[in-house]
Amino acid sequence: MIGVDGGATEVKAHEILEVGGGLEIGPAAAVFRYAENTGFAPIALAAQLAEFGRGDVRVTIREKAEGEQWIDSAAHAIGSVAARTSRAELRIGMCMPGLKTIDGRGIAVMKNGPRIPDYLDRLEARLVRDGFVLARPIGRLISDGDACGHGEDASSHGGFRGVANAYYVGGGTGLAECCKLDGRIVGFDELAGVMPKGWQMVSERGERTFEELLSMRGVNARFRERGGGEEWVEICAAAGDAQANDVLRETAIALGEIAALRVNALRASRGTQLERVVVGQRLGLLFADPKLARVLREPAERELERRVGARSLLVASTLRAAPAIGSARCALGLSSTRGGTHG
Repeated sequence: MIGVDGGATEVKAHEILEVGGGLEIGPAAAVFRYAENTGFAPIALAAQLAEFGRGDVRVTIREKAEGEQWIDSAAHAIGSVAARTSRAELRIGMCMPGLKTIDGRGIAVMKNGPRIPDYLDRLEARLVRDGFVLARPIGRLISDGDACGHGEDASSHGGFRGVANAYYVGGGTGLAECCKLDGRIVGFDELAGVMPKGWQMVSERGERTFEELLSMRGVNARFRERGGGEEWVEICAAAGDAQANDVLRETAIALGEIAALRVNALRASRGTQLERVVVGQRLGLLFADPKLARVLREPAERELERRVGARSLLVASTLRAAPAIGSARCALGLSSTRGGTHG
């Protein structure tokens, strides 16, 4: 079993093992970054959404070329893991950002990359051409938010373990969100009538969306806007850089704000009281770093407490492989409640 975490900058593949009724990563793993400086720029999001709404996605020649780079990277990552496991057949689960095609096998809208409506058809053909045997078709592309939720629930190291009701927010290239409600993983597509997604919501403190405020792409972009150079903001903040500290404090306030919005929305719409807010991906690593607690964890906790009166809900997850584990769980068809509310 190989779990694949596809993003907007790189693709990661992990060998996945069943351990004690749950799922964990095995020793084989690979990461391939997409080629840079190709001259590609995503089509304007409004135009993509309009085409998607009409059912007429018109992929450009440049998108097709960029999409081939993405598929090459995914095939290389999967092949590298497969070669190390020496298994005769592969079973693959995969997540990707963006809005999916109706059959779930392609990407119809992608904010930070190319649209690839035939993604899995092309990837499967490439893997077969490279000499690999698929135990079955890959199935559907899972949303990165849903995959994170399933991974946090399936792994013994996950932040959804031991609770029935929780919210996950992960900051990487984009923003990944998911909920666990009454012991079941619930994606934001299912919650569309209750809560919009973070990339659709503008913070009350300005014109930026929560994705711009909480994704590490957005955090570092704000740091560069203020003259921070090309160093990652967390490195500069740990060294005491004032501009980096200010950017992370803004991130903390936005984190407290979106957590409070989710807590209040679920309480009002379903009568559900969240037990935990799990902060994951690269943002989770920063949130767990004691050197950054003064500019990230503590301001976020104070903001959440100010808004909902509950400061201790925020929990850091350092399970970076959560999307790959969750993708594997979905491909295996395992229940979202299997082991998830215990241990």
